[in-house]
Amino acid sequence: MDADGFAPAGHSANELRPGAAHNGEIAPIAQAGYSTSELRSGASAQPPEKIPGAHEPRAPVRGKLVRLRGRDKAEVASLEVRLPSSQDMLPNLAPSEPASERPAGGEHADELLDILKKTQVVSDELTWHQFLGQGITAEVFKGLWRGKEVAIKRLIFKKQRVWQTRQEVAFVRELGVIAQTNDENLVKFYGFHFDTQPFVLITEYCHGGTCFELLHETEGLELVLDQQLKMCSDVACGMKYLHEFQPQIIHRDLKSLNLLLAKIVSTSSDVPHVKVSDFGVARMKDKDDEWGKMTTAVGSYHWMAPEVATGHYDEKADVYSFAMVIFECICQELPFEELEPSDVIERTSDGARPDLDAVPPTTPVALVEMMKQSWSHDSKARPSFESICRTLGTIVRETYA
Repeated sequence: MDADGFAPAGHSANELRPGAAHNGEIAPIAQAGYSTSELRSGASAQPPEKIPGAHEPRAPVRGKLVRLRGRDKAEVASLEVRLPSSQDMLPNLAPSEPASERPAGGEHADELLDILKKTQVVSDELTWHQFLGQGITAEVFKGLWRGKEVAIKRLIFKKQRVWQTRQEVAFVRELGVIAQTNDENLVKFYGFHFDTQPFVLITEYCHGGTCFELLHETEGLELVLDQQLKMCSDVACGMKYLHEFQPQIIHRDLKSLNLLLAKIVSTSSDVPHVKVSDFGVARMKDKDDEWGKMTTAVGSYHWMAPEVATGHYDEKADVYSFAMVIFECICQELPFEELEPSDVIERTSDGARPDLDAVPPTTPVALVEMMKQSWSHDSKARPSFESICRTLGTIVRETYA
């Protein structure tokens, strides 16, 4: 939750813990390559050939004065959001949104605008096939677009205006990141449609599902070291690209649930190809400024760097989350599996880290040391992803020399 008592844009207020929702429900498992944080599998809806529920573009909407937790009405400006159209791609944010939490814009707005103009998809070009899952903020379908298999993410709007504002911001935030990036270890962006509701985002379809499923729910499969190293290297390369992008991008919700496999991995001889996905809470730095005050507790507690709870953090928070991913890959075990989400951040803030007894004795010492350095309590002591990629390269060479 942020300081106003709302969940960060693009993230559920009911924080999911591995294996169960915060309210005790069984956590949804992503099907066929889309983020579990957006899905609730098992629905039986059959998608029509065209976008259901679409209607004429909405006029600008002015929200009412709202009483936020701990604040008087006089302190809160009225919310104003204009939904984007082909003439107006970027919506206005609520005035109460911190400057560091605004979607990509500024000097890069014109470049982004040009990209978005070229990637608008006509709804008639989409063929809707298999329903993959439904979550609090989105439904995801498998479909076809210009002869390609694609994942079609369709935004579900909440009735409350404040929540709808944050959903719109999260959608534009994700679009602003994914539309400008291009790397083999990031989910590929194809296009979008939001001249009418519901908003739609089209990305590549990843056949292998999530790394979470592979690591924790694939019975009888024990990954071998070269597969584990390949998975870690893919994630590090994708994150290196984001952190070196101009302007810099931090993901803020790096975890196995948001890591997709381009192809199915079912045997120890299959070569995994991992792609980073789900940029609904990603942040893009403004020019050369420092990150400044950020939304607190963004992401998922089992992978969250302890400093994120304070609101003062930078790109090294992603490095901590990556250390948790390394632990998952080499141990095929969840970090802090025995803890409730609300307890994890308290424990990690006190210095607790995953149990190293779970690390297989055959794991290269250099990989374990890099993992430990990456989850250092002092964020400045954590390596950059450039350094991590170099170290992983050295480990691979020395392991198979």
